[in-house]
Amino acid sequence: MRLLHALQAWQLSDAPGLLPNPSPERAAFAASHLQRIAATERYAQAQDNNHWTSEAAALFIGGSWLAASAGAYASKGHRWAAKGRRSLERSVAKLVMADGSFAQHSLTYHRLLLDTLIQVDLWRRWIDLPRFSEPFEVSCSAATNWLAAMVDPCSGDGPNLGSNDGAFCYQLHSQSYRDFRPTLQLSSLLFLGQPGLEPGPWDEPLHWLGLISPPADWLGASSPQVQEPVAPKTQSVAELFTDGGYGLLRPTAITWALLRLPKYRFRPAHADPLHLDLWHQGVNLLRDGGSYAYNANEAELSYFPGIESHNSVQFDGSEPMPRLGRFLWGNWLQLEAPPQLELTQASSSITSAYLCPHGRHQRRVEVDVAGHQWRIHDILSGFQSRAVLFWRLAPSDWSLQGTELISSIARLSIYNDDPIERLELVKGYEARFYGTKSYLPVLEIEVKPREVPIAITTEIYLPSGAPAPEMV
Repeated sequence: MRLLHALQAWQLSDAPGLLPNPSPERAAFAASHLQRIAATERYAQAQDNNHWTSEAAALFIGGSWLAASAGAYASKGHRWAAKGRRSLERSVAKLVMADGSFAQHSLTYHRLLLDTLIQVDLWRRWIDLPRFSEPFEVSCSAATNWLAAMVDPCSGDGPNLGSNDGAFCYQLHSQSYRDFRPTLQLSSLLFLGQPGLEPGPWDEPLHWLGLISPPADWLGASSPQVQEPVAPKTQSVAELFTDGGYGLLRPTAITWALLRLPKYRFRPAHADPLHLDLWHQGVNLLRDGGSYAYNANEAELSYFPGIESHNSVQFDGSEPMPRLGRFLWGNWLQLEAPPQLELTQASSSITSAYLCPHGRHQRRVEVDVAGHQWRIHDILSGFQSRAVLFWRLAPSDWSLQGTELISSIARLSIYNDDPIERLELVKGYEARFYGTKSYLPVLEIEVKPREVPIAITTEIYLPSGAPAPEMV
């Protein structure tokens, strides 16, 4: 990352658009980095995450830069570039799934993946190098469409999925850390052949890179291998990303929800099966807790990645997967059956379930066509002492009145045929930024086991008017 930043700074400040002509000092700087990266390639591969893609990108970009300079390191540069290209092809083929999901199950790390691939494509174009394989380019397009599906159209933010440790390495704009639109706009232009968003402040990277009105030949239209621009994927009312484990319901342009399906092909960072994220008019009404910090105390390290930090159910005070270390979980959960997607003229819904050693959880999320009424139907069974359903809420003027939770931004009603042992509004924590935690209200619904499965229905009513300004 240090090498890529240095190369980009030199390219932007010295003579944009010209072939590399590094000083001996700069060439030696790059060569020393590439020699170090090449020596640990297998370690990077073993991580099955951004280490592999980032280090492969550095080998390709740095090696190509030295090779094009025809200097003292040109021969080594050719070898490093070839090694980086091969490693990039392998890493993207393995870590980017067919539906565009990335191995790290994280929105911020998905951005880092795309930002890295953007660097690769920019340098490939700047130095006029051959294109990557068609499967590689298809994966770049799919990853871009995945991000487009996960970004809230009103705020540019998105679900606080998985590891969120502040990774934000290539920021050629002045937008906030939690605004994913600059990456979406640039990756759409490069990998889909056209912008994914209307013009706005998220276009700043295009100005830096001289792409605001790029000529057709720069985008590759003159190359015999180029296909027609790929249109951004149209967002459906309901959509499943079954490879990565995500379900989306989007009844309107400004109201949508993400259901985290319990499917882990790569190591999970969080225990978040059937977590539900709900967004309305730019407000994250039901939200994930985030990661907070890797060097926190034992209680915090248990809380933030654990089930309590997600809008799901905890059985018998235990995690759905055994914790094997600070970053590792065992017995990865899998779907009990393929998720069910149902569309009618009146509503849309997604149903999924999983079984863990402590219990079984089935969740059905349904929304009407107007997006004003959401119904979450949870069926719980197989636990021994207690089950707790968590609803982690956006800070607001919440008031618990019987089995209803009322505020100016939404209203929740809880229905249950069996007695509810405890219904309580408590203080929880969230970390939208690494190393910073804050309070948020959490509705906890506790039930005891019965001879038959227990069903809890949560109805959420959203106002049609605009939310309070401080909530946006």
